[in-house]
Amino acid sequence: MNGGYTVNEAPFIVQKLLGKQNEEICWVLEYTVNTLVPVLAATKQELDNCLNSLAGGFVPPGPSGIPTRGMADILPTGRNFYSVDPQAVPSRAAWQVGRSLADALLERYKQEKGVYPRSIGMVVWATSNMRTEGDDIAQALYLMGVRPVWDEKSGRIKGLAVIPLEELGRPRIDMTIRASGMFRDAFLNVIHLIFSSLVNNHTLVLYFWTPALLHSVSFLSSSLHQPTVAGKDLQMQGLALL
Repeated sequence: MNGGYTVNEAPFIVQKLLGKQNEEICWVLEYTVNTLVPVLAATKQELDNCLNSLAGGFVPPGPSGIPTRGMADILPTGRNFYSVDPQAVPSRAAWQVGRSLADALLERYKQEKGVYPRSIGMVVWATSNMRTEGDDIAQALYLMGVRPVWDEKSGRIKGLAVIPLEELGRPRIDMTIRASGMFRDAFLNVIHLIFSSLVNNHTLVLYFWTPALLHSVSFLSSSLHQPTVAGKDLQMQGLALL
């Protein structure tokens, strides 16, 4: 490690500075030495890869994101980056941020109005959700009172679970989500995920609108008036679609 340290010295450094051992801090130091420092040093490849791409050469691929949001796996920079895995949106980190955003929003509204809002409108964009791995979606889900269920191995979303009101500690908020066209194309699975949760949970109401919806509104409207869709009564389940 730069500065003359090696990974074997981590326990001694922790003991010297803290006066006791701490496995988590030792793990962070080991991760820094073995992973973070080497990939940071490799960022000097940016100029080489840029010149190589201009000459028609191959640029190695890599994920995109923001390192300060816990996405150290995107390093080193200077690669031909690709977007996030749509099936893993929102991520666990985005869920924590989205909850904090929702709590702050509700607290401010309650201070100004004295009550919780009955409904909230939100515009969701593909690029911002790619950068943050789904902060906006996480915020909307938490406002509605549902949480993602992740697969432990892949980190992908398996479904949504309703948060009990006793745990939520507040009313559920009706959401009006306006999705951009690119969001519709890149994160269609997220839209399907939210709708599947609404169909299966009668306590939730969502209004979802995208530009392309205008082309199929007659079909969707007729479907909503059918007594059952896949065995579920949409009107009875409280699903509203604009």
